Amino acid sequence: MTDHTQVARPEIADSVPVATADSPSTPPHQQASDSRSRWTSGRGFLMLVALLVLLRLASLAGVLSSGQELEGSILGGDARRYAQMVTATGTPYADFAVEYPPLVLGSIKLLHRDSAFETLVLLGLSQLLLDVGIAGFLWWGFGRRVVLAYLLLSTVFLPFPMHYTRLDLLSVFLATAGWAHLRRGGEIRAGAALALSVFAKLWPLALAPLMLIDGRRRGLVSWIVTGAIGAGAWWLWAGVDGMVQVVSFRGATGWQVESLPGNVLQILDHTRTNFAQGAWRIGTMPAWSRPLFTVLSVGVTAIGWRWARGSSDTARYGHAGIVSVTAFLVFSAIISPQYTLWLLPFCAISAAAHPRRYGVPSVLIFGLSTLGLAVISGQPDGHLYATLPVLARNICLVWLLVLALHDLHVGRVAPSARNAPPVEPDQLVSMTEVRSDR
Repeated sequence: MTDHTQVARPEIADSVPVATADSPSTPPHQQASDSRSRWTSGRGFLMLVALLVLLRLASLAGVLSSGQELEGSILGGDARRYAQMVTATGTPYADFAVEYPPLVLGSIKLLHRDSAFETLVLLGLSQLLLDVGIAGFLWWGFGRRVVLAYLLLSTVFLPFPMHYTRLDLLSVFLATAGWAHLRRGGEIRAGAALALSVFAKLWPLALAPLMLIDGRRRGLVSWIVTGAIGAGAWWLWAGVDGMVQVVSFRGATGWQVESLPGNVLQILDHTRTNFAQGAWRIGTMPAWSRPLFTVLSVGVTAIGWRWARGSSDTARYGHAGIVSVTAFLVFSAIISPQYTLWLLPFCAISAAAHPRRYGVPSVLIFGLSTLGLAVISGQPDGHLYATLPVLARNICLVWLLVLALHDLHVGRVAPSARNAPPVEPDQLVSMTEVRSDR
C-alpha cells in the first residue's frame, strides 16, 4: 500500500486573485498582476505558448536554410566534429579520444547521416523536441509561470540558435525531468533521471544534494544505483581513460579563451592564442589551478545547498540550482557559449517568482552568449567586438552567482520571511502537495 505524506510546500503562483483593474481602489501592483494573469490562464496562456513554439520552428527553419552544413560555418562545427567520431575506426575512448559522455555519443551515432545537411536536420528536430519537452516538464512540475519564463528566456537564443545544432539540451532535458519528478514526489524516477543526465554531461552532478537536504532517501538510492550501473558499464566498455577524457576535455592544458582567466589573458595578449582539442585556448594551466578550481566549485556549491535547506521551493529548485550550475561554469577552464543553456530551467524557476531580479541577468547572459558565438571568428585575433561580449557575459555569470547566494543566505537567516503571505504575484503561495512513488 502506497504511503502518502501530506507536505505543505510553497508553490510558484500561476496567478493570484486580484481586484478588477478598473476598480478605483485597485493598487497599481494588483493592476499589473491582473494583466500578467491573463497570460497564465486559459486561452491567453495557450496562445502565448503556441506563439513561442512557432518562433522556435521559424528559427530552426532559418538555420537549416542558412548553409550551416557547409565547411567553415559556425553552427555546423559540432556536426562536423560528430562526423569525425562516427567515422573513426576502433572503439571510442579506447582507440580515439572522445570528449562526450556515452549518452551523447550514442545520440551522435543515432542522428548521424552521410549528408551533413540531413544530420543537421535530424539534430535540429531532435533538439526542438527536447526543448518543448523541457517546457512540458516545467509546466507539469512547476506551473504555468515557470514554463512561460523558460520559453521567454530561451527565446533569446533564437536569432542564432546554437542549441538546435548540437546536443546540449539532452542533459538539460534529463535534469529537468528529474527536477520535476522530484518536486511531484516521484523520488525513484527523479533519482534515475538525474543520474542519467550525468551520462549526457557532467554538470548535473551538482544537483544531487537536493535529495540529501530534502531527505529523499529513495531518490538518492535510485541515483546511486543508476549511476553505479552506468559508470560500471562505461568502465567495462572503455576503461578509466574514457572518463578522464571527458573530465579533461581530451587532455587539454590551456585556458579556453572564454573562461574567466582565459578571456582576461586573451584581452591582454592575443598572440598566444592557439587552437587545441576543439577550442581556442591560451597559455598553460598551472598544475595547481585545476584542483583549486575544483575545490572552489564544490565549496561554493556546498554552501549554496547548505543555505537552501528548509527554504522555499523557489530557493531550493531555482536559486540553489543556479548556484550549483553557475559555480560549475565560473570555476572552469572552459565556458563555451552553449554551456549557458544548462542554466535555463533554474533561471526560469527563479525568474518566475522574481522576474526583474533574475530575468535581467539571465537575459544578459543568454544574449551575450549568443552574440559571442555569432562573432566567434574574431576571437583568435583578439578583436574587442568578439572578446568584450565574453567578458560582459562572464561578469554577468558572477553577478548571477552572487545574487543567488545572497538570496539563499537571506532566506536562511530570516525564515519568517519565507512563510509570509504573498503581496505581489511574483511571490510564492502555499499549497499542499502529495509526495509518493507510485
